[in-house]
Amino acid sequence: MFYSKAVLYQTDLLSLKIKQTQSPKVHIVVSKKISPTAVSRNLLKRRLKASIGELIKKPIKDKTIFIYPKKTILNKKYSDIKKDISALLKRAKI
Repeated sequence: MFYSKAVLYQTDLLSLKIKQTQSPKVHIVVSKKISPTAVSRNLLKRRLKASIGELIKKPIKDKTIFIYPKKTILNKKYSDIKKDISALLKRAKI
């Protein structure tokens, strides 16, 4: 199971879970609890994908990453989201 051996990193805006796997992947999970409208969930996913693409320059090897935003992220600017993801990735040594 994924959750049994995953390492969790958290900030005020995001939770990040990492597990060693054979194929590298990045998943962004935005539930309806965060925002009931699909438009705002998709906007949030696009912002997260763009910031991850800018921050991760080299390929991730043998890790699956799950990113779970929290409700507090909805009213934040793109620059704040990018700083938060950068801090999480540094703590996770990615």
